[in-house]
Amino acid sequence: MSSALNMKKTVCLIPARAGSKGVHNKNFRSFAGSSLTEITIRLATRVFKGRDILLSSDHPDAKKLALEHSVNFHLRPQHLATDKARISLLVKEIIQSYQLSPSDNMVILEPSSPFRTPEDVLEGLRRLSDPSSSSVISVSRPAIGSKKILTTSDGVLKAGCCQGYQDGNRQDLPLEFYADGVFYGFEIGAFLDKQMVPIEGSSFFETAHFTL
Repeated sequence: MSSALNMKKTVCLIPARAGSKGVHNKNFRSFAGSSLTEITIRLATRVFKGRDILLSSDHPDAKKLALEHSVNFHLRPQHLATDKARISLLVKEIIQSYQLSPSDNMVILEPSSPFRTPEDVLEGLRRLSDPSSSSVISVSRPAIGSKKILTTSDGVLKAGCCQGYQDGNRQDLPLEFYADGVFYGFEIGAFLDKQMVPIEGSSFFETAHFTL
């Protein structure tokens, strides 16, 4: 399967740091016989050419994994591999290190979405090829809307949503989505304008996958 974007350079970034606050070494633990990172690399090579795929990691086995699948490897600096390091800082590092231009595209495939399909990625690329779209993300519907979420402070329940708790049937509340990590795609120029991965205002498509 070949890449759908021929007019612009498109870099597929797989950010797979070694640490994980929720599940230790999540991106490199065995999952269905492979690691989440290897599953993502294999999927990426079905859509992109190996020279356009970049595995960024600080894990000691990551470089070997990249070589085995003939994709590029970027040694993730330690200051960009902490729990608090934002993905936007890594993207900025990649843009500078690989001299990407504002007209180039970047696609981010997070290893925590192992059930994505090539069709998901191709749908994102199709939407990104639309001249009216400078950024595209995949979304899913939450099991419960934010207006039903509660939080607690000093043992007292409070509305988790800034607009307060709203009583009513789910179908009567506004439709909500969350960015599910299956696909993030954007023009480098759009990233540079906001200094972050564009989310609000992005074109979007819905998937049925969940994130680990």
